[in-house]
Amino acid sequence: MGCNSNSLVRNPLAALCIVTLAAFSLMGCPEGSEETGSGSCGDRTVDSGEQCDDGNTEDGDGCSATCQDESLTRDGGTDGDAGDTAPDGDAGDTRDTRDTAADGEVVEELCGNGELDDGEECDDGNDVDDDDCANDCTTNLGRACDECEFDEDCFGDESFCADLDDGSFCAQACEMAADDCDDGFTCTEILDIDTGDLLGSLCLPDDMTCGVCGDGVLDETEECDDGNLDEGDGCDAECLEEREPVCGDGELDDGEGCDDGNNDDGDGCSADCVLESCGDGELDDGEECDDGNDMADDGCTDCLRDPYCGDGDVDDGEECDDGNNDDGDGCDANCFYEPYCGDGTLGDDEECDDGNNDDGDGCDADCFFESYCGDGIEDDGEECDDGNNDDGDGCDGDCFVEFCGDGIPHDVLGEECDDGNNDNGDGCSEDCFVEFCGDGTPQPGLGEECDDGNDVAGDGCDPACI
Repeated sequence: MGCNSNSLVRNPLAALCIVTLAAFSLMGCPEGSEETGSGSCGDRTVDSGEQCDDGNTEDGDGCSATCQDESLTRDGGTDGDAGDTAPDGDAGDTRDTRDTAADGEVVEELCGNGELDDGEECDDGNDVDDDDCANDCTTNLGRACDECEFDEDCFGDESFCADLDDGSFCAQACEMAADDCDDGFTCTEILDIDTGDLLGSLCLPDDMTCGVCGDGVLDETEECDDGNLDEGDGCDAECLEEREPVCGDGELDDGEGCDDGNNDDGDGCSADCVLESCGDGELDDGEECDDGNDMADDGCTDCLRDPYCGDGDVDDGEECDDGNNDDGDGCDANCFYEPYCGDGTLGDDEECDDGNNDDGDGCDADCFFESYCGDGIEDDGEECDDGNNDDGDGCDGDCFVEFCGDGIPHDVLGEECDDGNNDNGDGCSEDCFVEFCGDGTPQPGLGEECDDGNDVAGDGCDPACI
């Protein structure tokens, strides 16, 4: 695999991860190996005559300086070949893979044989534990590392720590065209989220999602993910749904002075997303008035009404305040008392003023005289008006004439009786005098046969008028 970062290519069919530039750095080429595929030991390509090639010419790292597998010399034999025997099958070696059992049967080669056998994640043909493939044939690639510090957290010359949204991973550089990742890993292009520039390619676990905006996968923190970072397509560059600006959505858009997420007035931000304040000309909660300015003593100061004539409160300098600015109602437009009908004082335009505004008492509600029985003036509908409302004085309380025969005895008229008619002989004469035997007038109705005006017997008409 080449190490020159300029040789990294984009494969449009490959998985794509997007990271920030600060979170990603590729390891430089090992010293002395800027070119790859040279056919020599140390070029990372196992050529003819080589048992391994780990990209360097150092001994003691599992692959010797001559590209021979150092694990084949670490058992208990004396010549280091794979045919050494031991009585118990583990004469000093570290892997029970290449010695011969007591019965002479060669044990099947497993971890460390350079072949990927069942149950192995990797097999690099050595027993070096801190390279890409650990001593137990499990990969170090894809394991989480606490911090991205190459050479401290990751292993081998081909891996480095990549800090992605799903965490930090020890990853192996790869070439898209070569498809040179181990099983379970995919060569994935890494782009700079700010510029979109290709940073390189990594072997990332197949089950790993990049978890970034623009990867086409909807993550928990995203409202949408349309696989790009374009604005204006319904899903913006931060994977938030694009919307039409509207007052009340909680977002401060152009033309709005505020947006508190509702369309209520009186909470500091009006239903039209305008800041509410004293002096804005709108009557808000807590304001008595709002005249659209901050001037004092103009009737509305600090959105509280100034005292004024007509507010219903008698303030300093006012004699009265009846809640209006009308004249003629006792309190004039300047809040001073004025003569009025019903104040008991005769005004210039009044015929009378009896201290009230009642009709039917001689002075009407407008302080003009009114005709009534007892005013001494006989008006229409009156038979008489003697200036009072007394009965028995010839003109009764309703201004009708009193007379003999009206059924009401009137002492002032000299009536002794009044039977409601003017007939004689019924006990009350036509002149409203009481009729009796001896009154000198025979009263047949009273059973009188005679009446000589006395009650003397023997004079021709006895005392019983018979």
